[in-house]
Amino acid sequence: MNTGPDTGQNNDWGYHGHVGPSRWGELGDKFAVCSFGSEQSPVNTETGDAEPADLTHITFHYTPSEYRIVNNGHTIETDSLINPAALLPSNRDYFADKGSLTTPPCSENVRWCVLIA
Repeated sequence: MNTGPDTGQNNDWGYHGHVGPSRWGELGDKFAVCSFGSEQSPVNTETGDAEPADLTHITFHYTPSEYRIVNNGHTIETDSLINPAALLPSNRDYFADKGSLTTPPCSENVRWCVLIA
């Protein structure tokens, strides 16, 4: 079991060995959907397989904010000044798909909106 350095949380899953992705569904009832879920992410979205849809125009309301960079063993956390809107492509067309969280508990209540760059 790993403990994230700045979170104080007990992280009972990981990326390697007996707590790695292939074993997440076996780590307890709260992670079972990682093994048997029907909408597990990530999905392999190929533009040739996409079907046209009338999707709502996507808008972003990002403002510059502070961040710092911390690796807690599962994600990278940040703290400095950055404008996230400056990182987005000018083309805001996107694919939308039902899916899941990509890490435990792998909950399947996620709607992925993936920008087409």
